[in-house]
Amino acid sequence: MMKTTTENLTQREIKSLRIIVFILSCLLFIISLTQTAYITEPADSIASHAFVALLTGWLNFMGPGISWFANPLLIISWILLLNNKIKFSLISSSIAVLFSLSFLLFDKIALDEAVNYGEILGYGAGYWLWLASCFTVFIGSVLINHNINSAH
Repeated sequence: MMKTTTENLTQREIKSLRIIVFILSCLLFIISLTQTAYITEPADSIASHAFVALLTGWLNFMGPGISWFANPLLIISWILLLNNKIKFSLISSSIAVLFSLSFLLFDKIALDEAVNYGEILGYGAGYWLWLASCFTVFIGSVLINHNINSAH
């Protein structure tokens, strides 16, 4: 039976929701790592693969690499969510969303360790799945936090 908006979820339902949000966010993140994160010129840049971007993105922290910091915040959000620290998960996931969205503000990115830059021509499925992973834990934290607050 579906709950109305005036009914609150039980503790067991909240726990189930936390686990579902965690699993969905993790799956989106893992799948994102198998995809292209962004499209550059030259198109053969290995750095545009999402897994490589995860490993090396922090190296360009003064530019688009600032977006990379969404990754540790996303992991922290997952840990906080699983440990029922919903308000802190909400804070860290909201910052992760902002960092991940900040990648859209850049038009060039380092293509190699020699810091040769290429123009960002577009965004691949890896980027959008990563962004969806961040938004999933954020929206899940918002919903859970709202339900907990409305119960009091």
